[in-house]
Amino acid sequence: MSNKTILHLTGMHSTKYGALEHYLVEIASLSASKGYHSVLQYETLPQSASYLQDLKDFNTEIRVVPTQVNLFQSLRRVIPLIAAVRPGIVLTHFVNKNMLFVTPKLARLSGAHQLVAMIHFNYQFKNKSPRRLAFNQYDHILAVSEAVARNLVYAGVNPKIVSTHYLGLSGLREPSLHLRTHYRQEFGIPPQAPVLACIAFDAPFKALDILLTAFAKVVHNCPQAHLIHVGVDPERSTLPAQAANLGLAGKVHWAGIRDDGWQVLNAADIYVQSSRFGEGLPLSIMEAMALKLPIIATQVAGIPEAVTDSETGYLVEAGNPDHLAEAILRLLAQPDKSKQMGEAGYRRYLELFQAKNSVKNLVENYLLPASN
Repeated sequence: MSNKTILHLTGMHSTKYGALEHYLVEIASLSASKGYHSVLQYETLPQSASYLQDLKDFNTEIRVVPTQVNLFQSLRRVIPLIAAVRPGIVLTHFVNKNMLFVTPKLARLSGAHQLVAMIHFNYQFKNKSPRRLAFNQYDHILAVSEAVARNLVYAGVNPKIVSTHYLGLSGLREPSLHLRTHYRQEFGIPPQAPVLACIAFDAPFKALDILLTAFAKVVHNCPQAHLIHVGVDPERSTLPAQAANLGLAGKVHWAGIRDDGWQVLNAADIYVQSSRFGEGLPLSIMEAMALKLPIIATQVAGIPEAVTDSETGYLVEAGNPDHLAEAILRLLAQPDKSKQMGEAGYRRYLELFQAKNSVKNLVENYLLPASN
């Protein structure tokens, strides 16, 4: 029955079984337990065989339909998708502005009775943004942080349909001495060396160039320091060359794109997020908090909602490698403070960022109420 089908328009390319993929599996699992069938649209076929198998286990379909194109092509591809699936519920994720506008009309014509848009990114909206006209066609707009929610209301989205909805992490997350030793050995890092870590893909707003510049300053003052990065393909990115030009050969370790990359964080002492802008609230920060790592991050969008300055880590000005380096060196010099911050961050993670609670809230309060 169409009213028992949930269509996720992700607008995504999935290269690994990461935190967001685990979150989508949690949604599919809970939805299936309530008698609902999930269909996930992707731009390309997800690359993780484990992810595809887990979705299959919950009777979840994958539909590969490229939508990050112009309006005409979007319509040509999405109309047959919605007509074939005939969903009762539609949840959008990283769709472009064309999809934001056309989805409500197409979905309603096909019989959908519940439309939800999840906003993961803190867009640089102007007051009374034209996108408000698209957002206001949805039943619920779920912002992944309070900062994103405020931005949407500023843009002219009806505040009555905007809610803050924190995402969360699935499964058991605990620090592992075994994995700490394993990954340090994998990358050839001495057991007692101070190690920083970051999970981020290669995009300008992630500011990995700023992170490398800051880390060069850290190494100048603390030659024993190392940095592990997860989420960049070193064969395709220019970042390894930048690191080499900064004299960081042998100091920066590229872990690549891998399933469950969060496990690599066990090798670290400090987690660093150098984002310039745009972050709704990075799941990677939650992954570090779950492993009791203190966080050094920029004061961007929803990040301060997870990282409390001087309590769970340090917040610094975005785009300033000097400030970033200073905060890293300050924390490296305070091992007791670092441990206290990690413990405080872990408590905050348990309170706010559990996928089980987040998904239950999403499914029961936003996706299914109109179907019951």
